[in-house]
Amino acid sequence: KKYGVGIVRFLHDPSTVVCASSNEWDHSVRCWSVHENRYLRYLKGHRARVVGLEVSPKDDIVLSASLDATVRLWDVRSDGCAGMLK
Repeated sequence: KKYGVGIVRFLHDPSTVVCASSNEWDHSVRCWSVHENRYLRYLKGHRARVVGLEVSPKDDIVLSASLDATVRLWDVRSDGCAGMLK
């Protein structure tokens, strides 16, 4: 088993999901194309397991909460974190 997926949320495009996945060294939020069966984007920044994941009802903005005591704001159209609360 390479990665474990704990949380999955659909984006506004019904063939695309974001998921919180982790293993011993990586705690990324991943954007995955269900139709193409491949990852589209890796949203890296959390240093511990992601325990909460929500998608904005208006656009593809994602909030993730982690055991590293941070909440991060992501725009899935870009690679970087758009904001962080500690």
